[in-house]
Amino acid sequence: MTDRGDLQRIVDTFEAGGELSEEQRRLAAAALRQALMPSAPTIRRDELLREMKRRFYPTHRLRAASLAIAEVWEQYEIRAWPHDSSAVTCPPRHVGKPQELLWRIMRDWPNSLGKDRIRQILTG
Repeated sequence: MTDRGDLQRIVDTFEAGGELSEEQRRLAAAALRQALMPSAPTIRRDELLREMKRRFYPTHRLRAASLAIAEVWEQYEIRAWPHDSSAVTCPPRHVGKPQELLWRIMRDWPNSLGKDRIRQILTG
């Protein structure tokens, strides 16, 4: 991991219009790569959304599945999540349903996504 002080010196050099050393370029590239990597919760969310498509919407085309998932997620977020958010395990009434995967997603990612973003994830 790059030291914050090193990064601040790189930023200062950029802002001053100066040239970066070989080591500063290496550190800057590593920091940018790290910043661009998806977080573990994002990776899990995306995997669970793809699983939802496979399990619950296997015959839907991508656009229709994205819309269906977005609608179910929005309803779950509004109606059930306020009650389910404190549960340590998925409430039994959701097991085997899309809401089970949504409960797992929302433990790490508490806001629903729109159909366009879901479609991008399902495509990836």
